[in-house]
Amino acid sequence: MKTKNIFLTAISALFIFAACTEEKIIDEPGVSGKGDLVIELSPSSVITKADPATNSGYQYATEEELTVNNCWIFAVQDNTIKARQYFSSPTQTTGPYEDKDDTYTKGYQVTLNGLNYGTYDFWVVANPTGGADDSRYTTCVTLGDLKNIIEGSTTYNDAFPNPSQLIKVGNKESEFDRANNTIIVPLTQLAARVQLKIEIDLKWDKTGSYYEYFAPGSEDSSVGDNGLLDKRGLEQVLGKSVNNSDGVALKDANVEDYTYFGYGIKFENGNSKGISVENLNVKKITVYEGYALKDLNFVINNIRVNSLIGLPQVTDYVTPSYDRVTFKSEGSIVSYICSFYTYGKDCLDVDLEGTLLNGQFREEQKGTSSGYFINDANGTNTNNIKNGRYPEAGGFLTFVNGWQGNIDNCKFVLITNKEDLALDDEVVPAGGDYKEQFYKQSAQLIPKDGFVNGHYYEGTIRIQSAPVSGQMTVEIDPFKDFGPIDFGFN
Repeated sequence: MKTKNIFLTAISALFIFAACTEEKIIDEPGVSGKGDLVIELSPSSVITKADPATNSGYQYATEEELTVNNCWIFAVQDNTIKARQYFSSPTQTTGPYEDKDDTYTKGYQVTLNGLNYGTYDFWVVANPTGGADDSRYTTCVTLGDLKNIIEGSTTYNDAFPNPSQLIKVGNKESEFDRANNTIIVPLTQLAARVQLKIEIDLKWDKTGSYYEYFAPGSEDSSVGDNGLLDKRGLEQVLGKSVNNSDGVALKDANVEDYTYFGYGIKFENGNSKGISVENLNVKKITVYEGYALKDLNFVINNIRVNSLIGLPQVTDYVTPSYDRVTFKSEGSIVSYICSFYTYGKDCLDVDLEGTLLNGQFREEQKGTSSGYFINDANGTNTNNIKNGRYPEAGGFLTFVNGWQGNIDNCKFVLITNKEDLALDDEVVPAGGDYKEQFYKQSAQLIPKDGFVNGHYYEGTIRIQSAPVSGQMTVEIDPFKDFGPIDFGFN
């Protein structure tokens, strides 16, 4: 995996900040003189994204991720901390600093005051969770003590409150004397950024579709019999009386852009009659049979782990619970995006859990439609669609000619050229004929070289099919491909 740190070259100048605190530095035997050391901090402007095939690819860090709000500087010799200083507001330096084809201007500068001349291993902790009086930093004596400091908190939000407060660490060994009084310390983000997509593609069959119609001003009770209206029902929906003379002559060419549940319209002998309607209140119902997930929860375990200066901490990251039944719309996949940070580690453990439903489900869409009411005679087309008997893809529905001489004997159905419908809350079980069981699945996200601090990762978890015949496939890019994982249901 390729990591690229950008060393930002800033203006060399000596500043003594009123906004910093300083510990008294004791003269060391054999050291001649002391001075002020300018330290330029260069947060990495590239968060790498490795491509397992080409070992290339990168993504720039955001301005927030480059931010340094405050920092501790430590000067170490022979594993002993000889000097330290806290800065509450490092001075931001100006660029431009060139990186590939983009330009970045974010760098920082601090001045370590009254440091004895010598060679040091300089350590920087940027955006620490405590302030100048944090006893963890003020009392540590050795480099080992510093590395054992636990950063962050025991909750995800406190550990990674926002990108501008992400902890950064850097160290560089350098000689300091009158001639060498400026150094650059590159900073590495003490977190990897991960974007994880959860895709749900469960097996189901569409077993029926029909309309419910509503009288003007009413949305409480529908009119008609699952998509069909008699003369009385048509008058309720239209809010007026109708008779034979209200019909509009129609030919096949007049309804080329009209459909009934997506299927084209034709007439016997090419002729029929219809009653025009605008902005009719309807509910479009589609019935599915198969599997759906409800109350889906997604948990990432142990995102806080041993890092450059941290001890292992255990904290779970919990995404919001999706409390609606998850059912993909026709021809698409339901997906959720989960973005988070994690301290570097070899892999992440993931738990998915919720309620798995098996049975029939209704997807209800409410809104308005415009089109024609035409005669479906014995309800052949409407009843076939209602019961899941669909024409082949791209097929047509053929309706009888006219009204057969008497409007009282017609069975009216809406064909539409315009729908303005929205999903009504959620997909709900259709009746009580379905099974419900607890669903839980665990998996591991394993990048080729582990999650590396300062790197960016994208991945996909696809819940595909359903038990018993199904499986969950985890596809992670650029993560290691570890194949299908069984759901574990019986």
